[in-house]
This record gives sequence, C-alpha cells and structure tokens, in this order.
Amino acid sequence: MTQSKKAFSVLEIVIVIIVIAILATTFTPKFERDTLTQAAHQIISHIRYTQHLALIDDKFNPYEKDWYKRRWQIIFFHRTTASSDGVTPKWGYAVFSDKPDSSGNFNGIPNVTRDEIALDPLNGTLLSGGRTISYNNEKTNKKTAIEEAYGIINISFSGCGNARRIAFDYLGRPLTGNILSYTSPYPENKVLSSVCKITFSNGRENIKICIEPETGYTHICE
Repeated sequence: MTQSKKAFSVLEIVIVIIVIAILATTFTPKFERDTLTQAAHQIISHIRYTQHLALIDDKFNPYEKDWYKRRWQIIFFHRTTASSDGVTPKWGYAVFSDKPDSSGNFNGIPNVTRDEIALDPLNGTLLSGGRTISYNNEKTNKKTAIEEAYGIINISFSGCGNARRIAFDYLGRPLTGNILSYTSPYPENKVLSSVCKITFSNGRENIKICIEPETGYTHICE
C-alpha cells in the first residue's frame, strides 16, 4: 500500500509569507527603538563620566591665565573621520580636556596628539568617534561613532547653547556654549539655567536626552 505525501499548497505558502511580513513589520520598529535606547544610555553614561572627570580633576591653576579652558567637556561632531570609509561625514562624539599648544593657545578640539581625549575605563580605548583620530584607528572607541554604531543620522540641540557641546565646572555644573570663547573662569549666564535637550534620530524615530540645570542630572526624557 503506497502512502501519499502531503505538500504545501501555493495558498498556504502565500499565507506563511504574509504572516512573516506582518511579524517583520511589527518587530522592526521595536528593534530600531532598542538601538536608539542603547545609544542614549551609552551617551548618558559618557556625559555622566565627563561630569565625574570634571569633579575629580579640578583644572584651577593660579599660574595659568586661561586654565578654565581645560575643563572637561563632551562634544558632538559630524565629520568624515567618524566614518569607516573616511569620506562620508558621520556623527560621533568625544570626551576631552583641551590643552594649549606650544604658543599657549587652545583650539577647543579633541586632539589625540596632545593626550586630550579621555580613556574608556572599561577597555582603554579613546572616547572619541573621530575628529583628530580616524574611525579606523585601533585606539578609537568605535561605539562613540554613533552613526556607524547605531544609525543615528541627525542630532539637534535645544537650550544647550550653540556649540554642540557640554562642559562641566569643578562643582559638576553644566556650562553652555564653547568655553573656548570664555574670557573669565566664571562668566555670567554660562551655567546651564534651563533644561538642555538633545534629540537623536535614525530617520524614522527619535529619542531625547535631557541635562538638568545646576545638577547636570542626565536622563532620557520626552
């Protein structure tokens, strides 16, 4: 007695394909959201680390006129050096403390040749996704190249000053603007007085980080 073999009909195959497509559509946005959340938590951690460095590494020096320009800061940038191909400008960030050149001038840029960039305490890489070090350099922390690592294609700032950066003073208070432009250690209206909001986008979804005034408390917000 022969046994007949069952086969999928064309209709059943089509139904399976439709179900798979629906599931893919359902779970893809959640995956994208999770990627943005991962990026946000990492950035929050590094903002807090910048604040920690500012608290434990007071830059005061009575023998240096512009000592306050050495304060620890985190800067976001859109550069070709934050890209794996070295051609396409992409988003990254760096944690650094500026140092003067041989003429005593500061430039406000994280310079790897002057040992300005903070080390990741977890793996010893440089907390910079580009700028004066390329993405492909083995010393670069690849996750700080946030467009390469997390698909972030745009960053916008609200209430943070006009510098794409946040610095901290010796009390851990967040400062606005570019400290390169400061003319004194404690200029008026430079301590953050309202919430700084930084929005990160992958082109489909956004996630927002808030830095609170005075305390510098950083968190995901709406």
